[in-house]
Amino acid sequence: MYSAIDIAKYFVNLNNELTELQIQKLVYYSYVWYIVKFNNSKDSIVNKLFDERPQAWKYGPVFVSIYEAMRCCDKGFICKTCLIEKEYECKLDDKTQNLLYLVYKVYGKFSGNTLSDMTRSEDPWKKTSLENEIKDTDVYEYFSKSDEEKH
Repeated sequence: MYSAIDIAKYFVNLNNELTELQIQKLVYYSYVWYIVKFNNSKDSIVNKLFDERPQAWKYGPVFVSIYEAMRCCDKGFICKTCLIEKEYECKLDDKTQNLLYLVYKVYGKFSGNTLSDMTRSEDPWKKTSLENEIKDTDVYEYFSKSDEEKH
């Protein structure tokens, strides 16, 4: 199993032009799509990309570990340079790398603000009170629906 920071570093290494907001949202979509792809129901979620759950923050889902890793710059300023400077030694297996690349191809073209808007329009974030963890069952339930069922 990986950590949220491992996945964030994968995206930064793939494209170092990504913003901090884009990194958070790409990791979030990786997290949710892994849950949907590698589990059979919302009642038995045993396969996860990593253990940390996203929290519902004002601008969408956030992984606190990534936020803290990018907060190391002067005066608490958030910047991905802090994340990049830390060692990256995580070797991703093929199925994970394929999923992350697919997430990047689908969502990597959107700005951080657009991704923030997208995540805040989805039920898992809307159903969660600010600063609380988004439930894996809500993620599975929402993202396993077809597009017609979501609207």
